[in-house]
Amino acid sequence: MRDKLKSAEIYAKEIFGERERLSGETVYSHINKVKNLLIDIGVQDENILTAALFHHVISEHLTQYLGEIESRFGHEVREILNHFDKISNLHIKIDSPNNLNKEYIIQTYMNLSNDLNVLLILLADKVEGSKTLYALDPVKRKDSANRCLNIYAPICRLVGLSKFAGVIEKNGFQTLYPSEYFKIKKMLKEKSVITNNYLKNVKDLIQEYLTKNKINSKVTYRIKSEYSIFNKFLNYKEKRKNIKDYSEIKDIAALRIIVDTVEQCYVVESLLKRSWDSVEEERDDYITNPKPTGYKSLHNVFELENDLTLEIQIRTKEMHEYNEFGNASHIFYKYGGKFKDYLKENPDLLKTLNFKRAEEISELQHFSNMVYAFTPKGDIIELPRGASVLDFAYEIHEDLGNRCVGAFVNDDIKKLSHKIEDGDKVEIKMTNKPKVSRDWLDYVSTHKAKKCIRRVLKLENEE
Repeated sequence: MRDKLKSAEIYAKEIFGERERLSGETVYSHINKVKNLLIDIGVQDENILTAALFHHVISEHLTQYLGEIESRFGHEVREILNHFDKISNLHIKIDSPNNLNKEYIIQTYMNLSNDLNVLLILLADKVEGSKTLYALDPVKRKDSANRCLNIYAPICRLVGLSKFAGVIEKNGFQTLYPSEYFKIKKMLKEKSVITNNYLKNVKDLIQEYLTKNKINSKVTYRIKSEYSIFNKFLNYKEKRKNIKDYSEIKDIAALRIIVDTVEQCYVVESLLKRSWDSVEEERDDYITNPKPTGYKSLHNVFELENDLTLEIQIRTKEMHEYNEFGNASHIFYKYGGKFKDYLKENPDLLKTLNFKRAEEISELQHFSNMVYAFTPKGDIIELPRGASVLDFAYEIHEDLGNRCVGAFVNDDIKKLSHKIEDGDKVEIKMTNKPKVSRDWLDYVSTHKAKKCIRRVLKLENEE
């Protein structure tokens, strides 16, 4: 593998030369960092790593090298690059009323990724890109930071790449809300020495306490991130109107206890309540009621000495593994270099990853049965798989459907009957007057489109 990768590194350097990004960093430096990020999270597949080294060939207008890349490194690398270009060019209008459902946005990316190879490269690219948001003009900088927080970080968490998510959130938050970021950072710095020393003592105390009670456990702690505290502050303000600043947030730190069984999770919580008072309104039982992502853990907030309030998370090893690595990436970590073969045997794996729990089969079927396409402005239109250009037009507005004569799909002219695919950008072409035909009923599959067409035909017959 290393020989192929080394050859790819040499060729990538030759192709990109001294080309620079807006930040002043060379393109080659960027793609090499993306490749190294993937290696750091355990990626071993040579095709993924090789494609990572060429993932900006198309965006840098170096398509003349694609044939040579395919010849040297294989068809699969070329396919990854094609899919990467398609998904990286999506421009979803995230502040549009049509796109308020974040599930639609993220599922669109999941559907378009086709396989984990493309998604991994995309997310690693966004991690590195988030570090140089400052180089963009103000409008693009704000838009990109918004995408970091509302699209890329949630996708990272969905597939279990929490480290990626943390970096993207920090950089996106700092870019969008610099004053709030530095306020929180200053507050954390002032509290960190006392908090860290105290947390270490609490950790050791709990570890000893649980050992005495014959509970095998692993205890760790962390200070929450700036973005996490910012969101906590917003939630507190929504619930308790009298909170004034970040220093009033009680649970800026979290301690995690990993045990062997579900029963022990509740036993540990009961033992802790003997030592400290708990803030019951802050208690969340995600074991009984998992988060939509499948996250499971028992959370409670305890009031300790020194005016410190601490969130304690209790979970089993299995829960922790799932929470950290997610559904797809857990399998990825487990199978390593054999993951490609696993995907071939389970081609719908990514399409079953969404914000719904795995047992909610009807919801999984819903997403796998839908396609997500875009208007020229970036609004997402959700349609059943197999829907046509005409269905798309009627989904936007009845009058647009009635006057539709075709469309530009990804800038190519298409007929009314053309089937929409994931990620298509569709611009409807229309006449000045409605021109509905009975044949149109053969072109559409949605109930809305059929209803609208029949309504027009009925009026025409009556006239």
